[in-house]
Amino acid sequence: MRSVPEGIDCGTICSGEFERGTVITLTTSAMQGSSFAGWSGACQGIANQCQVTVDDDTAVAAFFGLAGEHVWSRQVGNNPNVPIGVSTDPAGNVIVAGTYTGTADFGDGARLSDSNSMDAFIANYSPSGELRWLSTFRGAGAAGVTRVTTDEEGNAYVTGSFNGAMVVGGKTHNASEVANFIAKLDATTGEVIWLHTAEGATTPMGLVYVPSADAIVAAGTFVEDVDFGYPFDESRG
Repeated sequence: MRSVPEGIDCGTICSGEFERGTVITLTTSAMQGSSFAGWSGACQGIANQCQVTVDDDTAVAAFFGLAGEHVWSRQVGNNPNVPIGVSTDPAGNVIVAGTYTGTADFGDGARLSDSNSMDAFIANYSPSGELRWLSTFRGAGAAGVTRVTTDEEGNAYVTGSFNGAMVVGGKTHNASEVANFIAKLDATTGEVIWLHTAEGATTPMGLVYVPSADAIVAAGTFVEDVDFGYPFDESRG
């Protein structure tokens, strides 16, 4: 590991002394046959370079593994828990979306119990595999997810469907029939920032974040009348 300004001394561990307030750029380099797996502590992400401001005693860990070596894995409960989509954010966090029935254990003491027949989850894991946050979409009937992606700030976007009513973050969303939804979740907490529904026979097929427009684009199919909300009240297919 190298530092700018210089001062990091690497033996069994790397350490150095710097003036309070110093901004340090740390750079890792993997040996031949190994690869850099990510940071933890004051640095986060999977890029091989990061900046740290020394305000006090500061700890950073860099993880390496043999190229192609297993780094970490997590089991989420038992069948019939089903992961539907996986995405990563710029910091290297891994976002997993899926459905569960019964009780699901996400590790680090986080457990969910199904409120009815099937519910949806979105779990965010750090580059080293620790659970950062866990969010649920609970349906009065069944609730599920179809796609997940992230933006440049690490916020997560998810599409899915529910039947009758769905509870998200303590708020109930009602529909007279099957409805689909798209939601934005906060990168740090997993709390829902906004959620929109489309009531009717729709099928979400794709979800893409467009950095140049800072916009999320969802695509799918619909039959007959579908209410997408303002400003598009109804569309007929």
